[in-house]
Amino acid sequence: MKKTIYLVLLAVITLIAIIFSMQNTNQVDVRFLTWDLKMALAFIIFLSIITGISMAGLWFWFKSFKYKKEIKRLKKQCKTYENEKEKK
Repeated sequence: MKKTIYLVLLAVITLIAIIFSMQNTNQVDVRFLTWDLKMALAFIIFLSIITGISMAGLWFWFKSFKYKKEIKRLKKQCKTYENEKEKK
């Protein structure tokens, strides 16, 4: 059930993105450092969104790696305390 809701939500978002792309085909000038490009407005917006999602994803991936490492350390510490408790 939950997977179906996500698929429907993804389909709606995709449809909105397609409509947005078709309505925003105007070319705009983009300047960054030494680059001077001419691109569709929709492409620039999508590129910005994808860049933001990628950066957030990397940040969360690094955080999850850090938390997994901490969980592993704490489990090892608990095991040590359990072994000490059994010896007493």
